[in-house]
Amino acid sequence: MFERLKKALGAQSVSVKSAEDKAADSQIEARGERIGDKFPEVSKLSVNLSVKAPFEKIEPTIRGFSLSPDAMANFVFRCKNTECIDGGFDLTEEIERMIASYETNSHGRRVCQGWDGRQNVGHQRCYYELNFVINISYA
Repeated sequence: MFERLKKALGAQSVSVKSAEDKAADSQIEARGERIGDKFPEVSKLSVNLSVKAPFEKIEPTIRGFSLSPDAMANFVFRCKNTECIDGGFDLTEEIERMIASYETNSHGRRVCQGWDGRQNVGHQRCYYELNFVINISYA
């Protein structure tokens, strides 16, 4: 299947992760640093996320959570599009920037740049949208 996909796309470079690659990514994330170890000055970090499909295809998904210093310092979130290939949202740089300047609140938007299904790799981006609010308390 992947060989046909590569031929169809010609010389374009396409990264399609296998189940083994995804499992390895999960193991790497599980071995990551804890917030308290990486950012000892942070006492609490909360993130509120709202994910919506392009063109309002489905109702937005809203999720919020608070992270203590014992939580893993992993700020990469999967795309909610079940067909998305190699997409997701990485808030690591935003959070690191906030902590470096001791900011307490931030909000913004990210657009998924994954592919909208295997049949669309190289042709159609996912474009799911993440709106976020981050609040950080310092020790």
